[in-house]
Amino acid sequence: MEVRLTILGEPMQWKAANVVWRKNINKRIAFSDDRMTAHKALIRRTWMDAGSPAFEKGALALTVTFYVTRPKSHPKNWRTSKNRHLYEFPITRPDRVNMTKLCEDALNKLAFEDDAWIIEAHSFKRYAEYPDSPARTEMTICEVSPSRPSPSSPLPPAP
Repeated sequence: MEVRLTILGEPMQWKAANVVWRKNINKRIAFSDDRMTAHKALIRRTWMDAGSPAFEKGALALTVTFYVTRPKSHPKNWRTSKNRHLYEFPITRPDRVNMTKLCEDALNKLAFEDDAWIIEAHSFKRYAEYPDSPARTEMTICEVSPSRPSPSSPLPPAP
């Protein structure tokens, strides 16, 4: 089985919760970022709108492409600029590893029982060429088996 998703909106990165020690109640309290929580909910809602397919226990491959908005500070003629290599790819934060982690965490217990099932992950970060295409996240999850390796697997298919 293979599932493709498109989540519209600016991609977000995973952030660790802020932990505060409250002396008066003698407890630690964790606060998570509201924007991150809202983006996780958006990913989960998009998954449910796609029919909520759940994968059986087994190896999975994940491919994610993040399309982020190009900053207004980039020159309009960046393609002809002698420094176009600085403007062609998004080499600034948020970093793609933390954005991928947020996608995996959002689908944990929903699409798959445990994100440890993901044995192969490919992630890419590109600029969305607005207004032609909005900022978004495109995600593909597929099952991997010895008889049907993932498309980028270095292993040949089993006989």
